[in-house]
Amino acid sequence: MPAQTAQHDLMSIRNVMPIPNEVRKFDNYAQPLDNYLYFGWEGLYDEGNNRGLITIPEFNNFTNLAQIPLNDNHPSPCD
Repeated sequence: MPAQTAQHDLMSIRNVMPIPNEVRKFDNYAQPLDNYLYFGWEGLYDEGNNRGLITIPEFNNFTNLAQIPLNDNHPSPCD
């Protein structure tokens, strides 16, 4: 289990910001970066919270903000 914990620690440090940046780029920068941060923290929230990198209120805010790009009328490259 320590290897898995170390792996998630590394992921929470290195991947949280590149993921929302790339999702935002894919979405043609339709929304502010905060609206995409949920996608970087999803699955890594526990590690981030344990390391003091994100709080429950911050994650809840990012979860709510993610609904904007998920439900807007902006055409995605996949449409």
